[in-house]
Amino acid sequence: MKIEKVSLKEVSELEPLVKSTLNEIEDGLEVLDNQISIGESGRPDIMAVDGNKALTIIELKSVTAGVNAIAQIIGYYEWFVSNLALFTKPFPNINSDKAIRLIVIAPQFFSDTINLSKYLNLDISLVQYTAVRNIENDEVGILYEDIDISPEEGPGVSFRSIEDIEKYFLTEGLLSEFRRVISELSDRGITISPYKGGKNYWIECKYGDDDIGYFQPRKRYFNCQIYDDENEKYIWPAIQLRTYDEWVKKCKDYFDECVEDED
Repeated sequence: MKIEKVSLKEVSELEPLVKSTLNEIEDGLEVLDNQISIGESGRPDIMAVDGNKALTIIELKSVTAGVNAIAQIIGYYEWFVSNLALFTKPFPNINSDKAIRLIVIAPQFFSDTINLSKYLNLDISLVQYTAVRNIENDEVGILYEDIDISPEEGPGVSFRSIEDIEKYFLTEGLLSEFRRVISELSDRGITISPYKGGKNYWIECKYGDDDIGYFQPRKRYFNCQIYDDENEKYIWPAIQLRTYDEWVKKCKDYFDECVEDED
C-alpha cells in the first residue's frame, strides 16, 4: 500500500473525519452535535461526551494551532459553564456533575500553545493529527498522537479524587490490576495523589518530597510515566500497561530504585 501525507480543509474534510474516528482519540468518546450556535461565543466544532459522561468540547484546526485556539476554546468553556444545565436538557446523557473537558486537535502546535496549556487549571488535551491518503484507492485516513502537557509544577485546583480517576477504567479487571500496583507502592511508603487535582486524569507518586512517577488510567490500559536519567526528563510517550505483571516487568525496578536511593 502506498500512502502520502495530505492537508485537509477544516470544515468539509477534517471535521467529518474526526467525527467518524473519535474512538481512535479516546475510547468512549461519542459525538453529540457539531457547529452548534452559542450566540456571541461562536460555534464549537464538535460537542461530545466521554466515557464518564463528561461534556467534551472539541476545537479543530487545519493549520498549526496558536494560543488563539486556546482562547477560543476557553470562550466556549465559559459559555457552557454558565449554561450547562440548559444544555443538558436536549442531551440528557451528559453528567453535569463532571468537569467539562476541552480537546484541541491540530496537525501541529506552536510551543507557546503547549506551554500555556500546561499551566491552565482546566481539563484540556492537545491532540496532533496526521492525515494520509491511500494512493491506490484515494481513501483518506487520520492518525492521532497526544501532546505531552503534563507534569509541570504549580498550584492547581481539585477536579477529581483517586476514586473519580479510577472510574475511567472500562473493566473491573483492569481496575483490580491497577489497584494492586498502587497498593504495593503505598506499602513501600510512596504517596499516591491526584496530580493538579486530577487534571487529564493524572496521578502522581511521591517519595518524601520527590516526584518519582505518574500514572494515568485509560479505558483499556494505564499509562506509567517514569524519569529518564540519561535524558533528564520524564519519558513520553508513557509506558502502556494492562496488568500488574506487566508493571513488574517494565516499571517495578525503577520504583524500587527510587525508594532505595532515598533510603
